[in-house]
Amino acid sequence: MFQSCAGSRQSPINIETLNVKQEYWKPLRLKNYEKAPSKMRVKNNGHSGKVR
Repeated sequence: MFQSCAGSRQSPINIETLNVKQEYWKPLRLKNYEKAPSKMRVKNNGHSGKVR
């Protein structure tokens, strides 16, 4: 059905758009974004890097 997605690590998703519920979220607000961190830890969780 999805020949372009025939790779060994790909999984096509059929999103039924008629059943999708639209959500309205408030805009993100970043706090203290302009300040340099005094302490930071980066952890590899096997999938991505997590910064704390």
